[in-house]
Order: sequence, then C-alpha cells, then structure tokens
Amino acid sequence: MHFKISPFQMVRSLLFFLALSLVANIKAQYHNHVWYLGFDYDPIVQFGLVSNNPTVSNGHVIPFTDESNAVATDPTTGQVLFFTNSAQVWDMSNTPMPNGAIAGATTSASSAQLASNEANCNQIYIFYNDANRAANTVGTLQYALVDITLPGNGSVAFPQGDIPPGQKDIPLYNNCSEAIEIAKGPNSNRYWLYALSYDGDSLLCYSVDQTGVNYVQGNQLPVNLTAAFSIRHSSASNKLAI
Repeated sequence: MHFKISPFQMVRSLLFFLALSLVANIKAQYHNHVWYLGFDYDPIVQFGLVSNNPTVSNGHVIPFTDESNAVATDPTTGQVLFFTNSAQVWDMSNTPMPNGAIAGATTSASSAQLASNEANCNQIYIFYNDANRAANTVGTLQYALVDITLPGNGSVAFPQGDIPPGQKDIPLYNNCSEAIEIAKGPNSNRYWLYALSYDGDSLLCYSVDQTGVNYVQGNQLPVNLTAAFSIRHSSASNKLAI
C-alpha cells in the first residue's frame, strides 16, 4: 500500500519535527545566561531541581542585589552547582552548605570571582574580599575552594557540594581594594587573578593553575586610583580596564 504526501503535508511535518527539536533542546540555563540573586535569597530566587528553571517572586523589584554575588553552573548542561554572595555559599537546592560561611563582604563591588581548579575538575575557586568602601575599611583578598562531589546537604549518591575543612578564607593580600577580576589565559589550563592594592597604585597578578594560586608580580601604575571598584578584561584586545 502506498500513500502520497503533498508538499504542504511535508512542510508541516518538517515544521512539527523542528518544533519538537527546539523544545527538546530547552533543558537548562547555560553559563552565559543571566541569573539574578536577590538581596534576600529566599524566596527571591528558587531553583527547580527537575527543570532547573528559576522562579522569581515579587519580593523585590529586580535588580535588587548584593554586589558580591556569583553563580557556578555546569558548562555543558547548565545545571546550577552553587551560588554565593561572598558571605555564604548555597548549594543547588538553595540550602546553605554546611561549611559555606565565608568572610567576604556582600558590599564589595567586584567580589565573588570564580575559576576552575585545573588540578581537579570537581573543584571551583571563589575569590573574594571584605573591603567595604561605605565603612572605609581595607579588604583582605582571599579565597575558598568548593568541592561539588562532597555530600554537603545531600547524600553520597547525590552530592550537593561543600567547602572542605581548611579550604576557605585563605588570605592572599591584606591591603586590597574592591576591584577583583578573573581572566581565562590563552593557555586553557590557566586563569589569571587581578586585584588592586587599596592605595590604588599597584596592580596585583596571580596565576591560578594546576599548582594552585601563586603570586606572579605587582605592577606599579602611572597614576594613583585610590580605592578602585572594578577591573574588566577584554579577551579580544588582551587588555585590562580599571
């Protein structure tokens, strides 16, 4: 038995399968999507563990956020791994990690910069400081290391991550401004951490690679920027803007 398919039916079928394909590919928020963290994390942002789609309540008008926030996601699936405001780290179920209290200031403008641990793909660095310009306090540049394979608030079978003992509030520089930036190096196995001294006349540089976090050098700036708030890196021009 043979059936004839008209051109109209063929086009309609192709459109139907294309629509199914598009729906099937909408699975998660990816690393370049925008995530809002509210000043009060609950119930401003809630993550669904099934669809991984955030639901945002009307508790505050967006964007009403702490300055020092970051969200870590799986680069392939987009699954949320954890998020932080530089004072606390929450896991994917929106629950504070058992060892997730860290010593950053939520008002530090560029705090909470993330970088993968190139020696362990299950670990992610958080770089932060406790500088508070409003209170005129000098900050300490420091870091913590989150291991997403630790049980945390989950189980061994379904780990939700935690900070290993002794792997938080590790100081790097004790006279730091609020400006911090992580840049991916041309070598895929290295990140660069940039920061500014609090007096604003020295650019600090650290290498983040398989050997850990290592101080590289300090570059004297031609001008004094006093207390800088932000550094931005251009991968296209390989330059920094302060």
